[in-house]
Amino acid sequence: MSTRATTGSPDLKVKPSVLFASLKVCIQNKIPVFVWGPPGVGKSHIVRQASDAVGKESGQKRGFRDIRLAIRQPVDICGVPVADLKNSTTRWLTPSFFPRTGVDEEFGSIFLDELNSAVQAVQAASYQLVLDRAIGEYLVPNGWAILAAGNRAEDRALTYDMPSALRRRFVHLEVEPDVDDWIKWANAHAIDYRVMAFIKFKGVSGLFDFDPRQHTRSFPTPATWHTISNLLGCGVKPTTTGVGKALITGAVGNAAATEFIAYCDLFAELPTVEEILDKGVLPPCPSSMDRRYGLSMMLTSSLNATPDDRYMERLRRFSTYVMARFPSDFFADALIRVFETKIFAKHQYDFFHQTAEGKELMSRLGPLSDHLIQK
Repeated sequence: MSTRATTGSPDLKVKPSVLFASLKVCIQNKIPVFVWGPPGVGKSHIVRQASDAVGKESGQKRGFRDIRLAIRQPVDICGVPVADLKNSTTRWLTPSFFPRTGVDEEFGSIFLDELNSAVQAVQAASYQLVLDRAIGEYLVPNGWAILAAGNRAEDRALTYDMPSALRRRFVHLEVEPDVDDWIKWANAHAIDYRVMAFIKFKGVSGLFDFDPRQHTRSFPTPATWHTISNLLGCGVKPTTTGVGKALITGAVGNAAATEFIAYCDLFAELPTVEEILDKGVLPPCPSSMDRRYGLSMMLTSSLNATPDDRYMERLRRFSTYVMARFPSDFFADALIRVFETKIFAKHQYDFFHQTAEGKELMSRLGPLSDHLIQK
């Protein structure tokens, strides 16, 4: 994979799931990798998730050192020189943020975040660390991988050219936003259903809309939509005036906030969760795409958050409704978000083998069941 020195941006772009899988390979084999991407796309988060996943899958207790090089000086990397008067030499005190053999975890990841935002003297100090896994007398523990990330030059963020001697020490990967990947992540992290529905309806332009030529303070990114979800979880109402309008606009910008707030008004026109999941009512599915996405996300989010003792009952009602009312394209999309959860995995055997709804659903799915259902 080639790297364009003028922009610091690779030719190939990958979606987050591919980046995640690629990072795991590099971490497992201690291959240095540099992750490129625009602000807010989730670079640092994916790096941390990949490192944690390697530890979980291997049974290792993995450490993680997040080192922001943009705020470091060369001495912070190389260590502080101290006179050894007894031997008439100078020794270097290793920075405490570097892992030490026999003291810290045996396995882990050193993450040099914002590496290309560091001045070139700091980047130069990183050469030996990345190539030789050492700086002076300090040696990187054998079980630790070295990773790095940074913004692209075309993003007009604070970046410096990365010298070729440092660039060639990395495998370079550039991440770009992907709606399906983000929805899967959001579903697993209890992101507000209104945010999920809006992004699913709008597509990638709703998830991420960054133009470095426009000097806007806020703009839609995976990170800022996570902030919106947190605000809604704190009780902030998506209103056209007052606190709701101010905070949502402050997170994603005026254009995206206006669209999102207007979209949230649609939920008042939809059937309620209580009608469908608690009472078993089968109201018609909305005819418009925006409302269909809203209802689908609302139902699956509520079902996934159901307490264990009520889950099977609500799952049966959910299945009855989607089979009776959802069009085929929404049918599979909704089921995926249910089937990939831990609570469904716990109940799936009983559901498919002991309930009429489960048996009918399995029959309706046919060969699709091999791709949708957890093994």
